Amino acid sequence: MQPVELLMAEHRLILKMIGQMRGQSERMELLQSVNAAFVDAALDFLRNYADRCHHAKEESILFHLAAKKPLPGPMRRVMDELTEEHARLRAHVGELAAGRQDNRQGDPDAWRKVVAGLRGLIALCPAHFRKEEEQFFPAAMETLSPPEQQDLIERFHEADRRLIHEHYALLVCEWRPAGAPTK
Repeated sequence: MQPVELLMAEHRLILKMIGQMRGQSERMELLQSVNAAFVDAALDFLRNYADRCHHAKEESILFHLAAKKPLPGPMRRVMDELTEEHARLRAHVGELAAGRQDNRQGDPDAWRKVVAGLRGLIALCPAHFRKEEEQFFPAAMETLSPPEQQDLIERFHEADRRLIHEHYALLVCEWRPAGAPTK
């Protein structure tokens, strides 16, 4: 198995969420209101799974390793574009979060910001994933030896293991009384 197969499996799950976002954004626009429960779930998914799990593996592990390899010039540019697109995806998540905050504060037009954030994600994700899967991943895998690919798989699994522990440690800290020790 190539390490990028793990990333591509994550793409499939993210695309399923994008499909849910499409339907929910259409409904929120039609009703001109925010489905708060969906937006909260989407924000959790986007922040934790799409960004802290998926993008972190790409940027901190795969892109970091690929940057040390003799990638052809065009692939270096593609890697830079992908990193920039990750930043744009985070900006859309920020817009979604800002819309949800406006909604919490009673802004009747908050749905507009929520829908705009969702639509930005819907528009960017599929093309971004195609660029990774069709252009960057094959070129990156050509530069890695079988032992390096195996190491990458192990590093991806370790990143996943750490993430679950970090997630729940943060959850516990959210509920401790102010000023209480963090141990």
